Amino acid sequence: YILPIKLDKPEYRMFVRKPGSYRVTANHGQFPLKRVIKDIQGGKSIFDVINHFKFKSAGQMEITVTEDMVGQDISVNQMKFDETVEMVAPTLPDKTGVVTAAMINQGGLFFPTDIKGLKSGETAKLNIPSGSNSSAHVLSLLTHEPEKSYFDGIDDAFGGKNDISNMLQFFAHSFDLNVDDTQPAQNTGVSLTFLPASTLVTPQFLDIVAEPVKLDDRRFAMNRPSALADVQPVATYLILSEVVSAAGGDNDFAAEKRFRIWESFQTGWPSEITLPNLNIQLEKGKKYRWEVMFLGRKADFNDNPAYFLDGITHVSRTSLDL
Repeated sequence: YILPIKLDKPEYRMFVRKPGSYRVTANHGQFPLKRVIKDIQGGKSIFDVINHFKFKSAGQMEITVTEDMVGQDISVNQMKFDETVEMVAPTLPDKTGVVTAAMINQGGLFFPTDIKGLKSGETAKLNIPSGSNSSAHVLSLLTHEPEKSYFDGIDDAFGGKNDISNMLQFFAHSFDLNVDDTQPAQNTGVSLTFLPASTLVTPQFLDIVAEPVKLDDRRFAMNRPSALADVQPVATYLILSEVVSAAGGDNDFAAEKRFRIWESFQTGWPSEITLPNLNIQLEKGKKYRWEVMFLGRKADFNDNPAYFLDGITHVSRTSLDL
């Protein structure tokens, strides 16, 4: 295949909710184009393909936003990623995989430095800046592997354009586990851990649980994750949102916009939840979603949290479309 590639300095757009000071990070990496294309054509999983990406350095800039701004150039060579932390995937359920990212703590703000995909029992080395081991954390996501490839050829895979932007859209799209509405919906639940990386990290995940069961307009039966010996159940977080499909251009993948209507925290992991009388009218023809997150914390968390959600290390998320 002949792939025309236009080399130019990339420009990115970022939106903020309100004026103020923001720290912006840009990471620099590379990947072998031919090998990535070959693996995609061969039907390999995103958990395999993502490992071809090598992140090398990053740069940061403090920006004060008062109005629309342009021309904020960030040098990506401020921090070299010349050290590593290791993460080992535990024994995983069938047809699942782990995506893991190294995160560096900067005064309570975390920025990613590397990302890898792992299958059951595999080990990954994640790049971090030199001297940052004590502030490094590992964010790991356990999710279902796509059951089939949605793309039969290189032209289909990249929307017929064969450029880098479409390739990156393909990677993002690979984590959307229910992109084909003609197929039965898969369980789109995920489980996450967020752990310090001062030693070798082998996370134990909470179960990916089935969606809640609607008993009536106000009661839901909850499929709770199994207890882990060293994880304390902290809270259950519920969100009701309106979901709107937002398709892009001719070659863009469909996306979703979620508009939060109501949210609530419940202490612990209850088996059933009775909602208050919300007096919310759900309109016919519109799509709504209940999201449920079970939040847990490592039992050896020694700090006295100022807020009851501080120090959350484990999350299991599921959802129910209405």
